[in-house]
Amino acid sequence: MPGLDERSNAASHSAADHPTEIDPHLAAAPPEPTKTTAVPRPVPREPAKKVTGRPGFTERAPHSSAGGSRDGSYGDRDGDVLESRYVLRGVGEQKAPLGQGAFGEVWQAYDRQFEREVALKILKQRMCRPATMLRFELEKQLVARMEHPNIAQVFEAGTLGDGRPFLAMELIRGLTLTEYCAQRRLGLHDRLRLFIPICRAVQHAHERFVLHRDLKPSNIMVVEHDGRPVPKVIDFGIAKVLEEGEFSADASDTVEGSIKGTPAYMSPEQTRRSGELTVRSDVYTLGAILFEMVTADTPLTHRRTRELDFFQLVGLICHEEAVAPSVAMLRRKAATVAATFPPDCEPAALARLLRGDVDVILLRALQKEPAQRYGSAAELADDLERHPPTNPSRRARRASGIAPASCSGDTGLPPSRRSSC
Repeated sequence: MPGLDERSNAASHSAADHPTEIDPHLAAAPPEPTKTTAVPRPVPREPAKKVTGRPGFTERAPHSSAGGSRDGSYGDRDGDVLESRYVLRGVGEQKAPLGQGAFGEVWQAYDRQFEREVALKILKQRMCRPATMLRFELEKQLVARMEHPNIAQVFEAGTLGDGRPFLAMELIRGLTLTEYCAQRRLGLHDRLRLFIPICRAVQHAHERFVLHRDLKPSNIMVVEHDGRPVPKVIDFGIAKVLEEGEFSADASDTVEGSIKGTPAYMSPEQTRRSGELTVRSDVYTLGAILFEMVTADTPLTHRRTRELDFFQLVGLICHEEAVAPSVAMLRRKAATVAATFPPDCEPAALARLLRGDVDVILLRALQKEPAQRYGSAAELADDLERHPPTNPSRRARRASGIAPASCSGDTGLPPSRRSSC
């Protein structure tokens, strides 16, 4: 992508290796009593079936390496050869990994067998404990189920000679979702079009009974193919299995009793130490991501999620209703909007485009009660396709009581001040 500050998917993997964890020792009841509603799982759009793997995915047993590799070392280095196949390639002056977190490292590597660049995710030696190994094994099993153009592909999973598990993944050179929107100065309509295939990718995971649980802009990379943006969902490191059987409920949680995720995008039910999670939890998170894409901040705002203590944060997530995106946009500073939207877009003009359909759609996705949200990511995508801001529906106008403007019609601004938002 000429002119863009590109980065790799692995850089996001480093952050996703340790998503924000709410301290289980503090995870008591929220400040206010929370009513928990039992919500039946939405019926998948495809017939239920066991998917243990997919074409092109390889699982390898551990074996000793040859050819001068350093599989037995405690610190991998640029130029090391793992499994007599993967040549590590450090980046920058320090020849360092693409990213690293509390649990593992992600290296750029050259796959000599298939002559391609990959991202190699390797668990750290000191983290090879039963609970962490179980989580890595679960991630390996889950990613083997999925094959979608908007989900980063995993080519191989295996174990190095020293016992460390690894994943060889598609190397994605691009930008995070919000970075791409800002650097390309995308207008509102283009942002919604970019978001729809993300919903389709999440639906694909749900139909294979995989709940992501840590969707956020840094876990969605955007690359360009033939000049068109292609989003890629990455990092299923804390994903949860939705079906009964192959994995128990305890095995699908990273640490028993802990709450993992990213507070700015986390659904209310995800903050609870017990209870059922369904696909509607990811739907809520998708709503929070889209809210940020179209208003330049999250429903709770990044500043508040950084400043509040645990109990205040859980209270907000569980009880504070999101404001309409159009209202949130009116509260943004012009400089904030100018830094991410087209140059001639003003908060008032964008707010007019958000009123009606987008307000209605997002407020439904962000309902506190799961039963009141969209039943699936596909339903959210369908509504966005049916009711883009440039073609507001009568239904949404009646629901909001406001007649939204469109790019192709009257914006409510004088001709000299109409924008291309």
